[in-house]
Amino acid sequence: MADGDSAQGGSKMNIRQFLKKNAGRRLRVRPLPRVIAQGKIREAKDHLNYWATEIDADGKLKIRNLASGHSKVIGFDNVHEFREPDFLLLKAQLIYDGDNLLVEPLPTGYWGIPRK
Repeated sequence: MADGDSAQGGSKMNIRQFLKKNAGRRLRVRPLPRVIAQGKIREAKDHLNYWATEIDADGKLKIRNLASGHSKVIGFDNVHEFREPDFLLLKAQLIYDGDNLLVEPLPTGYWGIPRK
């Protein structure tokens, strides 16, 4: 399946169309977000991995964490695909750094692979 397309109910749907249609829907992201705390990086706890999507005024993808309130415009090019029931697979690593949410691109082939 090509980037930008996703299996949804047996038919292909463009990621942009899907996210516009499902704005605000609770999603989990993969790879799991990371947290920088006390100089160390670790995976975020499960309660920090529930997100809502929105389309901002410029038509770009914005994600908002439902627990922490962190939000960031990440753009559609950072989305690999959507998978049922509620997974948004990213081509980027989300990293909590205090009040900031960082987005770091992942090399091709690292999408969805757990990293230690």
